[in-house]
Amino acid sequence: MPKAFVVYENRLFNDIIASVLGRENIIQAVERATSPLDAIVEGINSARPSVIIIEAEADGNTAWHVLLAGGEARRVVTFDMERGLIREYGVRTSAIDTLEELLAVIETP
Repeated sequence: MPKAFVVYENRLFNDIIASVLGRENIIQAVERATSPLDAIVEGINSARPSVIIIEAEADGNTAWHVLLAGGEARRVVTFDMERGLIREYGVRTSAIDTLEELLAVIETP
């Protein structure tokens, strides 16, 4: 299971991702509204996650800003629970219907 760094707007999103992946696989989770971008990038670079998961509502181009600011991660994805979409930056956009499909996308290298 990949080690994840989660950026969220809604605490429920963080709780859902933690329960799906297992809390032991969440290196760090930050609330976008209360965390400046430079602090998020610093946290990512020190945690060295294999995947950054960003709640679509918290995005506001956070994914691109993280990448441009030097956020070090193998993969950056945004997850829109309402639409059932995951966008993997620079790679693909996937529609999902089940938690198993979510895990499959996150676990795929």
